[in-house]
Amino acid sequence: EGLWHGAWLALSALGIMLGLRAAYVAFLLWRMRSRARRYARLDLSTYSAKLKGIADGTIPEEHRGQADRLRRDEERVRRRFAGLSADADYYASSPLGWKQGTIITWAGMRGVVTLAAAQTLPTTGIDHRSLLIFVAFLVAVFSLFGQGFTLASVVRALRIPPASDDDAASDEHLRLDAELGAAAATALADPTLTRADGTAFSEGMAANVGTRMTEPRDAVLTGRMREILELRIVIIEAMRDRLVEISTHGGYSTSTLRRALAELDADQISLELRLDDGDD
Repeated sequence: EGLWHGAWLALSALGIMLGLRAAYVAFLLWRMRSRARRYARLDLSTYSAKLKGIADGTIPEEHRGQADRLRRDEERVRRRFAGLSADADYYASSPLGWKQGTIITWAGMRGVVTLAAAQTLPTTGIDHRSLLIFVAFLVAVFSLFGQGFTLASVVRALRIPPASDDDAASDEHLRLDAELGAAAATALADPTLTRADGTAFSEGMAANVGTRMTEPRDAVLTGRMREILELRIVIIEAMRDRLVEISTHGGYSTSTLRRALAELDADQISLELRLDDGDD
């Protein structure tokens, strides 16, 4: 029925998808607010005192039976409690309102996946296949150009204040850095520490390297410098393993964990590039 008919169908489909996405995001935000209220009602200090009493044996007599049950699975209970505490802190410090929901909805642009999905329609047995592909193409175009070019304007119009790295977040970063530093020290003290080819590091190398993680600037890699770089990669791997273990306990926010992982990845990529350049 002409190009205008296809364009009208594409605009209608885009409007329907935005409406469905808005409804879904609104549901998610409602669930987050409900969960935040539930966590706010939790008396975590009471649970913490009970766990401490179980650990030091000072739990009141009337709670002995419950303490015995909890003691049998104390580690799992502690991990669960740490996760609840982290969730409560997250929902209290990172509330999402209708402004954030609007951005999430508007940022959900259609693209090449939409068009590729339409291309998977069978060539036989499907009425108006060419029209459907044309509509999918226009939806992607309208979405990428319309939503993409106006996203910055939408954010400015909503006047959302920029995130600030407050003291609590800084303390959390310091605590996580301390744990990763301890993991690096443990790896350095491991007597089975070996290089990439399985050979042992030179005597005293671990003590000389210590916790130094700054990249050397030498243009040419000597044998000793290569050994230092390999040892630092081993340390980073140990820190990454510890980071994965920490992430399962729920004691740190996702943003802090993501930042630490990005730093480790960047350091390792930089060191591996240095080694590759040295080989060339």
